[in-house]
Amino acid sequence: MPLSNDFLTLKDALGFARAKGATSSRELQLALVCGFAPLYLPDLVAAYLRRKDASLSVNWRVGSYGGFRGNLAKALSSGDTSLVVAVEWSDLDPRLSLRNGSRLRVAQLEEISREAASAIQDIARVISTSGAGSRLVGVLPSLPLPPFDHVGAHQNAEWKAALRRAVAGAASELLRAGVRLVDPEFLDNHSPPSARHDLEAELAFGFPFSRSYASVMASALAALLAPATAKKGLIVDLDNTLWKGILGEDGIEGVHWLLEDGAQHHGAFQRFLGLLHDAGVLLAIVSKNEPALVDAALARGDLLVDPSFFSPVMAGWEPKSTYVAEVLRRWNVGADAVVFVDDSPFELAEVTKAQPGVVGVQFPGRPGEIGACLRQLRELFAKPALSPDDALRARSIESGQAFAQSLAATGDPAAFLRSLQGTISITGLPASNAARSLELINKTNQFNLNGIRLTEPEWRALCTRQSTFVERVTYEDRLGQLGTVAALYGQHGHGALVVEGFVLSCRAFSRRIEHHLVASLFNRTAGDTILFRFATTSRNHLTGEFLEAIGAIPDDSGWRLDRATSFRGFEEFHRVELPKEEH
Repeated sequence: MPLSNDFLTLKDALGFARAKGATSSRELQLALVCGFAPLYLPDLVAAYLRRKDASLSVNWRVGSYGGFRGNLAKALSSGDTSLVVAVEWSDLDPRLSLRNGSRLRVAQLEEISREAASAIQDIARVISTSGAGSRLVGVLPSLPLPPFDHVGAHQNAEWKAALRRAVAGAASELLRAGVRLVDPEFLDNHSPPSARHDLEAELAFGFPFSRSYASVMASALAALLAPATAKKGLIVDLDNTLWKGILGEDGIEGVHWLLEDGAQHHGAFQRFLGLLHDAGVLLAIVSKNEPALVDAALARGDLLVDPSFFSPVMAGWEPKSTYVAEVLRRWNVGADAVVFVDDSPFELAEVTKAQPGVVGVQFPGRPGEIGACLRQLRELFAKPALSPDDALRARSIESGQAFAQSLAATGDPAAFLRSLQGTISITGLPASNAARSLELINKTNQFNLNGIRLTEPEWRALCTRQSTFVERVTYEDRLGQLGTVAALYGQHGHGALVVEGFVLSCRAFSRRIEHHLVASLFNRTAGDTILFRFATTSRNHLTGEFLEAIGAIPDDSGWRLDRATSFRGFEEFHRVELPKEEH
């Protein structure tokens, strides 16, 4: 099967995987758990990781051929930061391999099916009970089963059906344990089963996959190891986008989104927006329409998405880019965190030219094209798992707007901050929500110590490193909960605390939370100095200004802050709850 432009050829992949990092090289340690000969699969996975981040240097630990169960047990006990698990039929029972040399009879097929089903269930149980599920990515058997039966290709066989049911059950157990599995649908979409098996390579080398299929599989495994940063907000047009029809011409009752009106693709889009809202995506409306008419249409009551999910709703006759800019200001997010959906190529071009970074997605005019549109949006907002903070995001934006309005109206900012009765909760390992902290580190731009992005394997390795501290910070006050607003990590050095990462969500600006966090670090370290590994990026000038304001002085190793010169006149406005293990 020829590869599309999205997939690497083996030649290109080897170039990516073996080239050294262009500037600073970061080592990533991975373990591949499989029973087949890995051949070039590790190089392919490494290539996709390095195509995304050229500074990565990927090192692999690979087990022995034919010893899947032993390789898994060794990897689980070794403490490798991340495991890539690839299971094939021959790992469940060697008689399912065309390479196997044992005799085979029809009567054995049910026995093979039972033993292979038991094997995949045992594998799932071992992984689930190990507690290591969250550091595993994997792919379950995906090659065609061997043609060991008397029925034709068009007919299913009971031994095959039973085995596939067992694999599906194991997948459910692994997913519940936190393992991230490659979706079979992705593999089917990009590589038909008939193009996956390379029998000659399996017989000669013990590697069962065709080159094209190995590349498809590797791309999926790499995406699970290093997920793309999800967009934060979606801004949507109304006419011929959220609904079919033009509100100003067809009237409030003349716009449609249901099957009987030939507008079912608009209804599907509305339902999808409801799911995005529940996943913490911010939603807003920008429309060239009369505001009163828009309000009346949204109040119809039969929309398939709750109109209250959209905030703000911007309607009028100014260029749409003007309203998009206002949405970005109210959300306090960058243009590169937002997607704009409109049916008009002209409007998309106008917005994306005025707001570089905004991703424009054209809403399809034909119902049959809605599937591709929804899949594109799903990828832009995809995240490996949802956290409690996702449910808080929309409410925290509203709380932030109320805070900004109240702060602007007060004549005494210090008295206002004291009146908030805020609580800053600092949670250290092992109780910290590592996944949410990493998401914040990889999304935050304005208050970010150095702009370093980390893969999940790097993050897990960092969290288990000797002398390392990793902290997650949540905040709430009388205006509401903001959830996780900051993350810090670093090392205890000789006489100094070295802060390697420090990010603060834009939702928490102006509350002086960052001052409290630095004071807390000083209160809990025996040293007299904090060294911040600060590096200037295109967007983190706020961090540099903060460090300068609190008395930090730049030197060759970062920005140095001494206890004797810090926080003169610092006032604690909020209550601080320290990590339980440090009480």
